[in-house]
Amino acid sequence: MFAGLPGLAYITISALIIATIVCKVGTKYSFNVNEGWNAYWASVAWSGGDLYPPVSSFKLNNYPPLWFYLTGSIGAFFSDNILAGRAIAGGALLLNGLVISLIAREIMGHRKGWWFAGAAFLAIFGLFYPDYVAANDPQIPASLLMTIAVFLVVRRVGQPASLPFYGSLVLLMIVAGLIKHNIIAAPLSIAIYLILSRNLRALSIFGGLSVIAVTVTCALLYFIYGASLFAAVLVPRPYSGSVAWVQTRDQLELYGLLLAVVPYLAFRTGSKERIIFIYAVVALLQGAVLSGGYDVDVNVFFDFAFCISIGLALMRISLVQFIERQRPWKIASVVMVCWLSIALLSPLLALWSRFEEIGGVFRAATDVSYQADLSYIRSNGPRVICEDPALCYWAGQPFNVDLNTLRIVISAFPDVEAQFVRQIENCSYSLIQLKADWTDEVDGPMTNKIRETLIAHYKQERETDIGLYWKPACTESLIRN
Repeated sequence: MFAGLPGLAYITISALIIATIVCKVGTKYSFNVNEGWNAYWASVAWSGGDLYPPVSSFKLNNYPPLWFYLTGSIGAFFSDNILAGRAIAGGALLLNGLVISLIAREIMGHRKGWWFAGAAFLAIFGLFYPDYVAANDPQIPASLLMTIAVFLVVRRVGQPASLPFYGSLVLLMIVAGLIKHNIIAAPLSIAIYLILSRNLRALSIFGGLSVIAVTVTCALLYFIYGASLFAAVLVPRPYSGSVAWVQTRDQLELYGLLLAVVPYLAFRTGSKERIIFIYAVVALLQGAVLSGGYDVDVNVFFDFAFCISIGLALMRISLVQFIERQRPWKIASVVMVCWLSIALLSPLLALWSRFEEIGGVFRAATDVSYQADLSYIRSNGPRVICEDPALCYWAGQPFNVDLNTLRIVISAFPDVEAQFVRQIENCSYSLIQLKADWTDEVDGPMTNKIRETLIAHYKQERETDIGLYWKPACTESLIRN
């Protein structure tokens, strides 16, 4: 009965997360700053526009193209790219939970309890990363394809290397990479597993096909988009080792006792468990390294959540079997307390701290203040900038400036800063929406020079819970010019 408490808790929390998915898909409210950004580029892709424009446009698209065509096609049918992307991402999240359960089932056989991995994943992901639950963002849909690839490898452990199998595996990963390009933990983990298993034939097939597939894909992308795609996707970001350390430390603190899953996997002797252990280590290292890039978010740690969820399901079976064999019951009681602490403490602490945020999703469905802000933005003509692009997208405004990538562009192309400063000095924009982070010198959207110019030539006219709105302080004749 006590061993089943984590499962009951995870199922209950998963039901809450599924409810938030349904609510988000039907609500026009900005929950994640990436949503409007992805929606605009989907509109560009579906209308045949330039997906990778020059930096002089004050916009940077540093994502591969496939997600934009997918959401743009479905969004054109439903007349809303954001809600279309949310529906796809929400479905992908649920399917990810299913695939994670299937991986656990492959490892533990047909014993009961494999469902626990999927329930744990939905609960952990929903509590640790609520901003990304059903967000119009390509990370989870791309990760779904990579998770399927891991499942296929786990399923074929011990079987001879097959060219058709690894061909389909590589194709699956290439499609995932065309949706989001920073999901490298799965292919790296598979390669490392093949090296440690001394399966040189499988490694050579997998490595050879990967090189061919990447080369052909890059050639096709160059033929379709030219060098602008590679210049945009590979534009260097400012990097900070201290930021990487802080963000990684925060993630480790967030997982807390759930980290006990990693040494548990390390002591498992089966080949299938070894794949998941390698995947967990590589996923954590991937997150630690990538999180030092400017504006890189916690999505680089998602693969680690997959592994923790699978490991929890395996640990549950092992501990229940151990407890059933123990006499006297004192030892079993101590082990049970340890298991409940590992499985429940961090998720329950996260539930306590995120409860207000999760509740905000349901309150947003009836929040009329958001519609008031959209009406205000519409009333200010087409020369509007939104730090939260979803506001401008739903207000029907064009994508004039991408404040979320502006500092990345300026770090690589310093001349862009002077060009944008001149636009601000000339009061070229009728309204600028900013969030509370606009004064942040490290993580905010503006450099010191741009921020000083804004203060000198604009004044704040309106403040709501959703944004701060700045209008020109210049003369009307200068605005018209």
